[in-house]
Amino acid sequence: MPAQGKPITDKRRHRRYKVHEGCRVTLNGSVELLVKDISVRGICLYVSRYLSADEVHLLKILSPADNEISLSGKVIWCHLHEDADTITYHAAGLNFIDMDESASNSLTELIRNCSRQ
Repeated sequence: MPAQGKPITDKRRHRRYKVHEGCRVTLNGSVELLVKDISVRGICLYVSRYLSADEVHLLKILSPADNEISLSGKVIWCHLHEDADTITYHAAGLNFIDMDESASNSLTELIRNCSRQ
């Protein structure tokens, strides 16, 4: 809880979008992962193992139209979660790094196609 009842503010500079199941993501060529949300600068994933801060991973994001983008993502945070059914998983926030203008434009289009309306 914030000190002295101060509200928590979202410090993100870019809007995060929820995605539908048609948007698929792999991390380092592994099995497909669940995506919590995505922006033009980062992604929040549900993963089965802890990812250490500052690790860099290769992400492949595939849209429902089978458009694929390969990006590098740096782990910013990773937290252990447990849901009501006592299923344990980790949520990890990654920032996209080393993106050129073409990749940024492709990601913007992919988000448009994958986001829930």
